Amino acid sequence: VGRARKILVLVPRILVPQWVEELGYWAGDRVYQVERESVRDYEVAGFPDGWYVASMDLFVRNRAVREALLRVDWDLVVVDEAHRLSPRTAKKRWMLIAEELIKKHPERSVLLLSATPHKGFPDDYIARLQALDPLLEPDVRALDSKSFYGRTWNALVFRRLKADVNGVYEGEQVFVGAQLQAVLIKPSELEAKFYAEIT
Repeated sequence: VGRARKILVLVPRILVPQWVEELGYWAGDRVYQVERESVRDYEVAGFPDGWYVASMDLFVRNRAVREALLRVDWDLVVVDEAHRLSPRTAKKRWMLIAEELIKKHPERSVLLLSATPHKGFPDDYIARLQALDPLLEPDVRALDSKSFYGRTWNALVFRRLKADVNGVYEGEQVFVGAQLQAVLIKPSELEAKFYAEIT
């Protein structure tokens, strides 16, 4: 990231203020919030070096914002909540972000972030990997194998566990351990009858 001068961060609308605030702690006044009202000013100024945080849906729905951002020579594009970038369930978002902003520019560095587990649809998951690496085989069926998934670990996919966050990144216990206790509860007469009928 130290080499990237112009960085675009696309996030769900609700996360825009959080990203702007957190980036501001270490990037200071080089963090810009992209809105309908501000994008023209950034364009006139030539999009000065820095971090530009925009809502995914603003990018998709507002043509003027989208066209302005598509004209910028981004060094890095970050998409948070990247599971929302899906050719299966969000076709328009996929076409405008993945196809236009990312895949048409293989020279760009791209970082897709998500804490939502893979839902088991290989076409969806592999499409995101193909957005990261345009040289991957285009046929999803050819890539849908344990061998391929294994080769993506620590190459295209980097997984961070709670233990990594606690022990490496934060150096303190951000995620506390769960304490589980089994409790037996005697069912009421009605619950017992219902359970017996259903089984």
